[in-house]
This record gives sequence, C-alpha cells and structure tokens, in this order.
Amino acid sequence: MLKENELNKTMVVNATILKGDRAKEEIRLERSKANFRSGRSEGYNTKLAGAAVSERFGAAALDEELRFHFDCASRCAQMTESDREAINGIYRSAGCGSGGPGSHPVCASSMEQLCVGSCGGGQQDMATFLPGAFGPGSSAVSARTFEADLEAHKSCASRCVSEGVVISASRADAAEKALETLQRCGVVQLQGAYDLKSLDRFQQAFDQLRSKDKAYKKLLDQKQLHDGRYQVYLPFTKPFSSRETIGVSDLVLEVLTMYFQMSGKGFGIDHVTVLTSSAGSGNQSLHPDVHYFKGLSVSVHTALQDVPLEMGPTFFCPCTGESLFREEWPASAAIKMTILKRKDCLAAHLAPEMTKRGTVTIYDGAMFHKAAGFPPFAKRRPTRNLTAFTWVQLHSFLPLGLQDPENPRVDHVPVRTVGSKVVGIQSSLAADCRHTG
Repeated sequence: MLKENELNKTMVVNATILKGDRAKEEIRLERSKANFRSGRSEGYNTKLAGAAVSERFGAAALDEELRFHFDCASRCAQMTESDREAINGIYRSAGCGSGGPGSHPVCASSMEQLCVGSCGGGQQDMATFLPGAFGPGSSAVSARTFEADLEAHKSCASRCVSEGVVISASRADAAEKALETLQRCGVVQLQGAYDLKSLDRFQQAFDQLRSKDKAYKKLLDQKQLHDGRYQVYLPFTKPFSSRETIGVSDLVLEVLTMYFQMSGKGFGIDHVTVLTSSAGSGNQSLHPDVHYFKGLSVSVHTALQDVPLEMGPTFFCPCTGESLFREEWPASAAIKMTILKRKDCLAAHLAPEMTKRGTVTIYDGAMFHKAAGFPPFAKRRPTRNLTAFTWVQLHSFLPLGLQDPENPRVDHVPVRTVGSKVVGIQSSLAADCRHTG
C-alpha cells in the first residue's frame, strides 16, 4: 500500500516548481488555456489552469479540467523515441537501473505515467521537456472520443452502485458473477465466503499472538497507516501459514485465478495484516494502493466483525484505475489525474451500508478508495477490525509501457522487495511467489 506522499512524488518527478506572484500566475494560466484551445502545446501549465478554473467557475468547469488532462495523456501515449530517452533520464536520476522498481516510487511507473504526471502537475515546460509529443510540430488532440469515454465511466459507476457489488458465496455461479463484477466495477464483496467457525479459530489465534507482547510489537506497524489506524503483520507460522486460517477459500482462489489470467501471469500473497480502525479515526483521502495499471494487484479484505456504515467502511470510486491498453489509457489517466486533484470521485461512489462478518471484499489496487471516518460517538464496538490479504502476480512482473492487444509488448521488469524492513510473511502460499514487502 502506497503512502500518499509517495504517490504524489510520481506526479511531480523531475519537475521545477513554478514560483511567482499572482499576476505572473494569471499570465501563465491564460497562456496555457489559449494554447490548449488553439491546439498548441508550448508553455503548458495545467496545474495553474486547473486550480484557477476551479476557483473561478466551480464544478461547471470540470469538463475543461478533464480535457486538459486528456490532452496530456493523449500526447504522452504518442511520445517519440527522443521523448522516451528524456524519460529514461528520470529513471536514471532515481537509481532505477541498479535498485529496480522498489528503489523509488517512480521506478514502478511506466514512461507514459511519468509523462502524464509531469504534464498534469503543471510544473514542466512540456514543449521543451518532450518536444516530440508536445512541441509546435506535434499533432493536435481531439476530445470527441473522450466525451463518450467519460459518459461510459459515469454509466459504469452508476450501474455498480445501483445493482450493488455483493455476491452470495452460496450461488452456483458465484465465481463467474464475482469475476464479472470485479472486472467491471473494480470491487466485489463475497458474502459468506469465510466460514464463521474458521473465523472464530482465526480470532483465537490472533488473540494469542497479541498476548505475546514482545512478538506482537515486532509485527506492529503504526507508520504506514494514519488517522487512528494501525496494522499487525501476521507471521508465516502455524496457524497463519494455512490457507484455511487466513480465509483463502476455494471460491476466493478461483476468482483471483481467473482475474489474473488477463495479465498472463500468476499471483501470490504479498503480505497479510490485521487492520484496526479505532473510534475517532479520521477520514482518509482518496488514493489507489499502487501506481500500476488495473489487473496487476488486488487487496482481499475479510471482515472480522460486522461493519455498519456508522463505523466507517471502505469508500470506493467504482470503475477507476488506469487501463493497460493504449486506446483506453488516455481517458482513464485523465480521470485519475482529475480525481487526484479534486480529491473526489467524478461519478457515483460506493460505501457499503453493512459489511457482514465473514464477507470477503476484493478490489483492484489501482482503483480509488479510502477508509471512511469512524466518529468517536459511534455506537457498537470501539474498534473496526479487518484481516487484509494483498495479492500480487506470482512472478511479480510489471509492463514498462502501454500494451496493444494485437501486438503485446514483452518488455517486463520483475518487482523487487519494497521497503527497508521486511516483516510478516516471508514466502507465499502459492509456489514460486516472490515476497515484495
């Protein structure tokens, strides 16, 4: 799970922050807007444009802000070889060549993602930085297809909210229905997927671990989460090393196996933690867990107790996350950049009114979500506990660029251990899985 400041670093990498008084900002803003409307790209400053547009015109200007980001993404998808060499300079500066994707937040991002972050952040002169895609001789971008993509996004989110994402584990077609919902909405809840007697045994085992003060403190993490939340990494020892104890049912396994088949790779467990949100926990900001594309990482949460709306369930922006495919990526990237800036879903949001004990929630790590606030005056129990299973590809390979369905790229890079301290599970329940921190 990415810290919010690490995600923000990928948006402003290798950028020189523009400074100046308000008058200078107004001039740069008007120049950026004029360049955008005329199809020219010199002097882009979409950061200033987006901020001032929102300030002056409010929500009605949302489409204009989105168009800025779509223009950025469309040009980033058409970078020339010389442009890509400039992006390679960012990787070299971050030490990606020697340290791998885990050495710096930018190292696991594709060239296109770094490009759109620099452009959308408004802190680069893109015509100078990447002249092939943004210079005076670059092709103009039409937003006609984006309007249809945006409407499709809104329709997708509305359907996910109106129809719901809860699937009963007792259905004969539960796996197929869950897969369809996960692929479409980015999240699915499998009600009754964790046997309650097994859940009781897990709780007893965890309570025993918690009673061992020294061992418990070594596994306790109070830094990565915030606003009254903390997590405990489970050790890869009995009983936590068994598939039954951590709730990896045949149904969950089948759904994940089918989901990761899209990427052509297997999957394994990255880490297993018990998350706790205490009464009074704050409202998180919207974020994806990873800055990868969709279909490469998921989280699997099992509720250890009933989680009603008043206890702050996980809040989702359905149908979000960057597409891996070149034709779909610009629209998905524009939506992502706008959500990051506005800190709100662009379409209908989903916050389950009740997540029953034993419900397994699976969501794509690239989808925007947040832990909702847990008011201190909330009734029921004083804490909200979830067991959280984060799954990644078995061989943990990330594509270095966008993919074309008819001519898929084969240049992938293995993900290495993330973080300086590795705790908890050291090997996967799936054979040959790499532990990535």
